[in-house]
Amino acid sequence: MIDSRVFVEVTFGVTGTGRAGRLSRLPERVALSEIIASFADTAAAADPLNIPFALGESALQPVALPTRMLPNMLVIGRQLCGKTTALAAIGQAIMTRFGPDGAQITIIDPKTTLIGKIQGPHVRAYAYTADDIDTVIAELVAELQDRLPPAGLTQEELLNLKSWEGAHHFVLIDDEHELRPHNQTLKPAATAPLWGLIERSREVGLHVIASRLPGNWASQVVMNPLLQKLTGSRSPTLFMDNDPAAVKVYGRVAAQQLPPGRGLLVTTDGQIEGVLVGAPEGPR
Repeated sequence: MIDSRVFVEVTFGVTGTGRAGRLSRLPERVALSEIIASFADTAAAADPLNIPFALGESALQPVALPTRMLPNMLVIGRQLCGKTTALAAIGQAIMTRFGPDGAQITIIDPKTTLIGKIQGPHVRAYAYTADDIDTVIAELVAELQDRLPPAGLTQEELLNLKSWEGAHHFVLIDDEHELRPHNQTLKPAATAPLWGLIERSREVGLHVIASRLPGNWASQVVMNPLLQKLTGSRSPTLFMDNDPAAVKVYGRVAAQQLPPGRGLLVTTDGQIEGVLVGAPEGPR
């Protein structure tokens, strides 16, 4: 039997190999500021709607959300997996890519877990009570609906219609499962006003980034209208720490048990990238 401590040396002697290749691995932690600085040197940085927020495992390079083509995203994971940190990282990265006139952030935070983590003139509204959430979403939707073309236009009028002007609107929803659900009889779901706009996000400059616990994931994907709209619009999903037996990321591919901050970023085409979310700045 060969002692494991000399296995590599024995292998070298038998094969004639002089050196073993090194496998790159994600670090335990990486600052969001480092990711943003590294991303600034890439060609993708020319488009401000590419939002860098994580380090990718395949090449140890920054990973950005291409929100021009894929404007929305889901973040799914168990408690303490880093969902809130992911939203904070995305929010802070947005503020480095745009001035306040170019991007406005609406924070929906029913458990106040995002409080203080995204601050400044970019923040249009911060809402955590049911009534305030209803008001904030209704006001935003009214503004975005004005960006849609009015009814009754001819084809020529539509072709000559000027595009909307103003800021892109990023709606960050933490703990979506805590919001008023869709099966209530007295009021519609808290997110219901957004549903009709999600599949037209690119037309109106809307970006919904929502986090939630997996719950019964197979059932949630089918029964939750917000998740239906997001998946129907080909939104990427970041699967963080999950129960592999209960959550599938794509087809038969199972989610993973992961340390805080780690995740599998999955597109609806089945592309999967292991990522480490950048550590954002603390409350300011």
